[in-house]
Amino acid sequence: MPTQFLNKEQRKIYGKYAYAPSPEQLDRYFYLDDRDTDIILKLRGSHNRLGFALQLCTIRFLGTNITNLSTVPKSTVNFVAEQLHIRNRGCLTQYSEDRRQAHLKEIKRLYGYSEYGDDSARFRFLRWLYTRVWIGDERPSVLFDLATRQLLVTKTLLPGLTTLERIVNQAREKANSRLHRKLNALLPPEEEANLLKLLEPSSVTRTSLIDYIKRPEQGITSTTILTILRKLAIIGEINIHQVRLSAIPRNRLKQLSRHAEKAHVFSLRRMPKQKRIATLFAFAVEAKNTLIDDTLDIFEEFIADIKRNAKKVGEKYRLRTLRDLDEAALLLSAVCVVMTNNDRVRLDVGNTIYNITPKSKIEEAITTIESIARPPEDTYQEEWLTHYNRIRRFLPTFQKSIVLKATSSADTLLSAYNQLDSLPATGKIPKNNISVPQFS
Repeated sequence: MPTQFLNKEQRKIYGKYAYAPSPEQLDRYFYLDDRDTDIILKLRGSHNRLGFALQLCTIRFLGTNITNLSTVPKSTVNFVAEQLHIRNRGCLTQYSEDRRQAHLKEIKRLYGYSEYGDDSARFRFLRWLYTRVWIGDERPSVLFDLATRQLLVTKTLLPGLTTLERIVNQAREKANSRLHRKLNALLPPEEEANLLKLLEPSSVTRTSLIDYIKRPEQGITSTTILTILRKLAIIGEINIHQVRLSAIPRNRLKQLSRHAEKAHVFSLRRMPKQKRIATLFAFAVEAKNTLIDDTLDIFEEFIADIKRNAKKVGEKYRLRTLRDLDEAALLLSAVCVVMTNNDRVRLDVGNTIYNITPKSKIEEAITTIESIARPPEDTYQEEWLTHYNRIRRFLPTFQKSIVLKATSSADTLLSAYNQLDSLPATGKIPKNNISVPQFS
């Protein structure tokens, strides 16, 4: 872990005026209220009043005092001096170091500021910092900025830059060590060997198992789903699904897992044992969740693709048979005209129709319409069945690897899904063996 994580620019502006405060900042940090004014006006001499006021406002703004008040931006000095009705800004040259130190002590006493070295202030800050590190996953530089803000809020004067850097690093190291210890303690002893197998080369994958699992899969195919399910089976051989991880912040697990994803297998092998086991443990937990999510996402896209293809095939078939449908519809329309003709009500309707159109032709037209016409709510389920073998390639493994549950409103659908396991591995679906509900 690097001891220095701030860049040159951050180091340069720490506890200093990097720029002139904005009008909003001047109003917030440099405005002197009645109490401030009463305290300042009791001092003798414009230089003491202006020096005291600038120290007070600087501590509010930067969180620390500065030894050289000449570095305060001119616009800031003017803003404060105008409130004290001091015209001679150059009077600051008379402000001695002894008076500055005395005024600093007075400011801390009157306004409740404390040095970081005070035991109570340090304890409160370290407790906050460690809690933040334990539940969060901020980068060191972000954590440094948050720590600076926390010190400012709690009226604790900023320590030196290297001191605060070291404190942040120590808090992160302590939190990491605690995380490693907890994960090692939660892992069943017999599963340690299974975790370490992730770092060993495999004759099947021709690489380490962890590299095989980390490798992204491309495409929305049954082969892709099968590959992800094989990875899930490798993780499933590590019996960690019953381990209770409620005491471990989820962000910490994800952070440790990301480290395993980015690290080379050789780097993982060289880690200290406790850290190596904890890292692999976190990776296995997060990899299982990720693989399940990936499987479901690809499965959803896979089914959506089948739905699109089924609709496309059904519409093409309908277009090819549209002429036959028109002929059959026109024939039956002619029959219906005869049946509804008022002039022929008293006649034998059946004989009249059959004299015009043979019975066989009518029956043929009815059969044609029944085979071609579709109801408005049709979802092309017949065309879906032609993709059965594609789904059957991975369906048994999918059902064994991922257990689906449903609310009461989807019990019928879940029941139909569970029946799929009893279907033959190849060939056509025997419709009399399964009851499939209609869904749009």
